[in-house]
Formats: sequence, C-alpha cells, structure tokens
Amino acid sequence: MNNADPEDSASLLDEIRRSDAARVEAANDRVVDGLLRASAALSSAGKPDTAADVLGQIRAEHRGGAVLPDRPERRFAVNPVFVRSLAALAAGLLVVAGLWWVSESLVIKPPATVEASGDVVIRRGQRAIPVAGTARLYNRDTLETGRDARAVVRYAGEHTFVNLRADSRLKLDRRQGAKRLFLESGSLLADVAPQPAGRPMVVETPQASLRVEGTQFRLRSDASGSQLQVTDGKVSMTRLSDLYALEVPAGCSLALGRTRIPAHLLPIEQAVFGHLRSDQISEPGQSLRLAQALAVNTLTYEVSLGGVKPPDRLKQAVTAAHSAGLRFFARVDIQSARRLNMSQAEFTGLLQNRLASLVEEYDLDGVYFANALIGQDESQVVSLLNPVYQYMAETQPGTALLVGYPSDPNT
Repeated sequence: MNNADPEDSASLLDEIRRSDAARVEAANDRVVDGLLRASAALSSAGKPDTAADVLGQIRAEHRGGAVLPDRPERRFAVNPVFVRSLAALAAGLLVVAGLWWVSESLVIKPPATVEASGDVVIRRGQRAIPVAGTARLYNRDTLETGRDARAVVRYAGEHTFVNLRADSRLKLDRRQGAKRLFLESGSLLADVAPQPAGRPMVVETPQASLRVEGTQFRLRSDASGSQLQVTDGKVSMTRLSDLYALEVPAGCSLALGRTRIPAHLLPIEQAVFGHLRSDQISEPGQSLRLAQALAVNTLTYEVSLGGVKPPDRLKQAVTAAHSAGLRFFARVDIQSARRLNMSQAEFTGLLQNRLASLVEEYDLDGVYFANALIGQDESQVVSLLNPVYQYMAETQPGTALLVGYPSDPNT
C-alpha cells in the first residue's frame, strides 16, 4: 500500500474518524474484502491506492483499540450511504484492475505496426478501422487488404516484416510470448529474424501450420490449399487434417491441400520472363493465358525513370497476375536510364526513390535491370546497384532485384 498519496490518505482518514459508524464499517473485513482484492492487483502493477491505504489504517486502529470508544456491547446502525460508497469504490477499483489487465493482454510484444497502401482495414472486435499511413496493432486484430492494396507489418526491435498482398485477410495473435499469425485467405511475403529460443513464430492457414525460426518465405492460402515457397532458411510445414509434416529448405516449395495424400518438395521455379507492351496492359486476360501456356511465371513492364507515370491499368494488370500465381516486375533499361546525364550518386538516388515509389504504388514483386552489363563490368554494376538493394530492403522489404545478362557470353 505504499503507493498511496499522503495528502489524500490523511484527508480520507480524517473524514472516516469523525463518525463512529463509519470507523466500524471501515474496519469490517466483509465490507472491504473486494476493495483489498482490487488493491492487491493494482499494487502489483505499480498503481497508487489511497483508499485501501486508509482502510488498512482504520482496521489496524480498530483492532488495537486506539481510536474507537470502549463500547464493545453497543451495536452501531449501519450507514447505508457509507456502505454504498465503499461498494462503489471497490467495484470501481476492480473495474480499473480488470481494464488494466485486459489492455496489457492485448499489447503485442514486441510492438507491431502496419504500413498501409490502398484500401486496408483493421478489424478490432466489432469495429472496422480504416488505415491511412501507419497504425499500431494489437492482439487479435485482423488485417484486410482490398483490391490493389497491401499492408506491411513490422515488429519493433527486430528485422521481421510481413508483406500482406491484395485481397488478403490476416489475424495477429501472441501466445506464451511467441508471434502467431493466421492467414485466412490471400498471400503474404515474410522475412522473419531469428526468434527467441523455444518461441518460434507460428503462421497458420485453414489447411496448414508453419513453424518459423528465422527465414524468408512466400505463403498463399486459397480454396485449393496452402502453397509455400522458401527463399532463405527453412520452414516446418504441417497439414492440420492428419498432422503430416515436412521440413521445407531454401529453394524449395510445398503445396498442401485438405486431402490426405503425400506431398513432395519441389524446386522453386526459375524466373521465366514475359515482357508486356502498353496495349497488353489494358487487356491483361489474354496476355496471362498466353504466359501460362508458354510457362512464363514472371511478367515485366518497362517503366521510365524520368517521371513519366505508367498507365492507369497497370495496377489491374499486376493484381490479375498475382491472382493467376504470376510475379510482376518493373523493367528498367539501365543503358537508356544512364543517358539522363547525371553523376552516379544522383543516379543511385533517382533509382532508389523512383523504384521504391513504383513498387509501393503498384504492388510490384521486384525490379528487372535490363542491359546492365553492356559497357561495364560486374564490379561497376554491383557498385551502382548495391546501395539501391540496401535501400529497397529497408523501405520495401521483400522486393527482388534481378540483373539481366546479355545473351552473347563474349560481351
């Protein structure tokens, strides 16, 4: 009880001592039992409790005979107003203690935030909270991304992020100090830092459960099942219907459905590019069918670094590609871009800002640098693009950067 305010304690103590009935009632264990229980909860949380401190003194004085008159046989009339006041005070403290406990249980540790682009909503209980920019997340929050939208979840103090793609639904939770996510539908890309011993991140879908220690992976959940691709580290994946489990190493993929049939690890497909022209962007359906028929798994569209905005239909084309299971990259012709006549530092800054903006606005999977090795060796390309890679890894995590080599091996 040492958190009580001395002035408040003295004032309340003086008020109670003025009435014999109040002193007896304040010393009654049954009256203050609820109050003291609330006090214990609040004291352990470091919360001040003036009322409990005062009642503790009154009860001690009553038992020691220091304050009450020597009339043990007399029955004092119970002051109903005082009883109601004490009951209300006890109930109030219990409510405060309960609210404090509930609020503590809802906090995600380490703290998590979401950065939204497009139509993103947090479902918190019965409320739907639109997200504009950045917002704090709590346990049992559910993130929903609309068409042409995405949300990036970051955890403070560690390099862990989850990039939730368009038309997806993700619930966040924390159990026994471990991060837990439930991908109800849609897809995500995650980069998970090494987790504390014995507390791996767990990611679930309606069909499967993933145990993640520290790795990079892509996960998709739809009516047909769950599809996992691991690009770094390893992930243990378990089918929930029969607890069939496999460890998926880097460079491999695994698809698990609801049926109890054996699943096999497959190598992640190498990127097979198909470049789209402007007229194909406006009608992506036919282009997607042709790409799938030719085993193309990555579409590209050439973007300008000079500030020319891509066509409005590019967002719809990217969303359609993702729905069909294809990746979509921005294509940058390095040789054309270098004609802008600027220093390498200026050029690097232009690449960083322009590409980060395009990736965020259009939900692109990566950037393909074409003709990068014409007229310069690999060390020059690395010197040029390494700062861009570092910048994109921080601002647009999960974005792939690929460099195209010329077809002539002698070049």
